[in-house]
Amino acid sequence: MKFTLYTSQTCAYCEQLKKFLGMKSAEYETVDIANDLETRQELQRKYSAVTVPVLVREDGEYMVGFNLSKAASMVQ
Repeated sequence: MKFTLYTSQTCAYCEQLKKFLGMKSAEYETVDIANDLETRQELQRKYSAVTVPVLVREDGEYMVGFNLSKAASMVQ
């Protein structure tokens, strides 16, 4: 299963989630939204996300914020 991880360079939780995904050998693409207003607006519109990380699985399941148990259930 593939994932898209929306992050910013200053997000410590994003770094923790990257490490977790790496430990699980999950395939993911990182999108830095810090200087991308259009993507930030899209995340807010689609997922009501006003923070990162936002993890989106290719089947549409998603997680806003850092929740290790939710991330673990998505990666299985």
